[in-house]
This record gives sequence, C-alpha cells and structure tokens, in this order.
Amino acid sequence: MGNLSWGVGKARVTRVVEREGARALITGDATHHPVQWAEPDWRMIADTDPDQAKATRLRIRSEHADRPTLVIGTHYAPPCAGRIVREAGGYAFRARP
Repeated sequence: MGNLSWGVGKARVTRVVEREGARALITGDATHHPVQWAEPDWRMIADTDPDQAKATRLRIRSEHADRPTLVIGTHYAPPCAGRIVREAGGYAFRARP
C-alpha cells in the first residue's frame, strides 16, 4: 500500500509492505536521515512544503512508533533498517544490526 508523502517533493510516496503478519515501511523521501524521527522539523532539499513535510513525518511516526514495523530508510547510511521507538520523552530510530 502506498501513501503520499505530502510536502516532500511532487508525488513522493512511502510504502508499507505486509506479508504473513510482518510489516515494513519503506520511507522513500519522507526522511533522509534517521534523526528526522526525533526532529521532524529538520528540513531537507526534498521538502517542497516544509510544514506539510513535518506533518507527514509526525503522522508516519505516530502510526509506526513502538510497533513491530520494520522501517527501511531509503536514504539512510547502513544500517538502514530498524524501528521507531519512544524514549526519554521523545522518539528515536533504533537500527537493527
């Protein structure tokens, strides 16, 4: 299932893939660095509408944090797969080795 990544470029999408009870989120251009899950207002060149891009990151974060969703950062340096977690009053990306 594809979801538009509003505010992040023209017709950018994220993709959720589900199979046999497992779920993965492919970030597309929604984030370019894992720190953006903790700091969703940190902009990048792909953000054509910064306010809407931030709202998109907040929505994705709230939908997938502390769930067994494997997040695959399309533009992340290795290791690029992990989970979004709540911690210390905020959020973080915890990579899988």
